[in-house]
Amino acid sequence: MLSLEKELISMCKTENFDLATSGFIASGIKDGSELDSYLNRFGRLVSDIGSDERVGDATRGVNKAKAVFDWLWNSKPKRYNSTSKLTEVLNNQLSKGDGVGCCIGLTLFYNSICQRLNIDMGAVLTTILESRPVSPHMYSAINTGRGIVLIENTLKDGFDIKKGKGKIIDNQKLIQWFLYDQSNDCEKAGECRKAFSLEEVALRISPEPFNAHHLRMLAEDMGNLDMAVTSYEKILKEQPDSYCITMELAQSLEKKAELLEKGGKRIDLMRAIALYERAIKLKEKIGEDSLGAQCNLEGLYRETGNYTAASALSQRAIKKPKIGYCFRLITDCLDELEQELGKEG
Repeated sequence: MLSLEKELISMCKTENFDLATSGFIASGIKDGSELDSYLNRFGRLVSDIGSDERVGDATRGVNKAKAVFDWLWNSKPKRYNSTSKLTEVLNNQLSKGDGVGCCIGLTLFYNSICQRLNIDMGAVLTTILESRPVSPHMYSAINTGRGIVLIENTLKDGFDIKKGKGKIIDNQKLIQWFLYDQSNDCEKAGECRKAFSLEEVALRISPEPFNAHHLRMLAEDMGNLDMAVTSYEKILKEQPDSYCITMELAQSLEKKAELLEKGGKRIDLMRAIALYERAIKLKEKIGEDSLGAQCNLEGLYRETGNYTAASALSQRAIKKPKIGYCFRLITDCLDELEQELGKEG
C-alpha cells in the first residue's frame, strides 16, 4: 500500500492525473495486481458507455455529460446507498442488486467516467461546517462557457439541479476530500490511527488550514502529539512554503513542551520560535501579516526570557494597520496576566 500511496500523492500533483486510478488507491487497494483488476473492469464499463449511440453522438461536453448521466440511471435506477469507496461503487454498479453509492462515491464514479470520455468535469463542495468528523455534500459540475451546471448524482432528475451551491473544486481536490471523508468514517468508528494516516496522505497532496489543524486534534485524542510532529515535519519537507503546516508544527511543539521537563521543554520551545519566525516571513513574502504567528511568537519570547525580542516584535506589530489594534489588545492582556501572577507569586 505504501508504494501505491506514493503513486497517489505523486499523481495528484502532475498533469498525468487519472481520477479512477487515484480513486481506487484512495479506496484502499493493496497491491498493483488488484489495482489492475479494478482498472480493467472499470475500463470495460467506460467502453460500454462510450459505445452507446446517444453518448457517442453528443458533440458538446454538456450534452455528452447528460447522456452519461442518463445511461447510469437507466442501467441502475435505484442508485443511492451509503457506500463511498470507488471499489465498492464499481462492484455495486456491476452487480444485480439495488444501490450504488452515496453522494461523494457517486460523484467520484461519475467524474472518473467523464474524464475517461474526455468530458471536463469538476465538483462542488457544499459549505463545510468547521467541525469534524463532518462529511460535506458533493455535486459534479461542468462549465458550459455560459455558466456552471451542477449535477446531483443521487437524484434521477439531478442533472442541472438549481438549488446546489458551494465551493468549486477540481478532481485532484475531489480526491483530497474523498480521503477526508474516509478519515471521517474511520474516526466515527473509533479507528483514529487509520483516520490519521488517511488525513496525512490528503495533506501531503495539498495542505489546507482547517484539515491540517484537525490532524493535530486526532493526535491529541490518541495522546500522541509526537505523531503530529512527525507528520508535519514530513509534509513540511515536501511543501516547505506551507504556512498552515509551519504553524501547526510550531503549535504542536509548543503544546508538547507543556508536558515536558525543563531541558526538553526548552528545545521544543526554541524550535517553535524558529517556526513562528519562518511563518511570519512566509506571510511577508506574499505581502500579508500573520496575527496568529506574531502573537504566539511574542508569547514564547516572553516565556523563554527574551523580553528584548518580545518588545521589538510588539513595537513592529502595533504599527501595522490591519493587525496593530488586535495585537495591542492581546499583549495588554498578557501584561496584566503577568502582573497578576507576579502578585500571587
